[in-house]
Amino acid sequence: MKPFDFHIHSHYSADGHAAPAQIVEEAEVKGMYAIAITDHGPELSVGINPYSINAYLEELKNLQKESSIPLLIGFELNIVDRYGNIDLPEPLLSKIEFPIASIHYLREASAPQQLARSYLERAKMCIERFPVAALGHPFFLHRSLLPFLSREDIEEFLDLMADKRVTIEVNAKYNTPPPDFIKLCIHKGVKLSVGSDAHTAAEVGKVHDIFRRLSKLGVKEEDLVINEFMK
Repeated sequence: MKPFDFHIHSHYSADGHAAPAQIVEEAEVKGMYAIAITDHGPELSVGINPYSINAYLEELKNLQKESSIPLLIGFELNIVDRYGNIDLPEPLLSKIEFPIASIHYLREASAPQQLARSYLERAKMCIERFPVAALGHPFFLHRSLLPFLSREDIEEFLDLMADKRVTIEVNAKYNTPPPDFIKLCIHKGVKLSVGSDAHTAAEVGKVHDIFRRLSKLGVKEEDLVINEFMK
């Protein structure tokens, strides 16, 4: 399988430590087939400064012309409320080639069952309303929430993902989702993305273990989102 890394943060995120050009250089050295730079949306405490978004988009556009590997302009957007709203206006969303939707906090719930249900409903609303490409570190909020959802709920959610052509991210940083969920994604026709969730240049492309595990699970090239973007 062609190794790609579709979840990388640059210094445009407050918790990122690498310039976009450094990220591209590191990915080229490490033999990545393609990458997406996906800085945090502005509503997160470590998100991009809203006044820097245009500069971010412009810098990535220029890098696309110089890079020897495909570079997608991405964002890791926050699903900010129970209505599935995200922290980027729709006119700007249309300029993003690989928008990831993620949930980083849930303030209205505390018990694991409540967290899982709230997470599920927020994710569903977002996917139904917005043209996002992937769900980032799915059902992980300090721990996996999948054990607190029924098989029926999970299958219904994956049917929605397949219908909307939204991919599930296999996240190297949090080692999520688990193998059984990945197998169910493939069974349901949900494509997979792979991301290091890098915040430094050294972390870029740290996805080879993920690809080895996917191969052992029987995942094939056609099961990956890369083919949707690199035709």
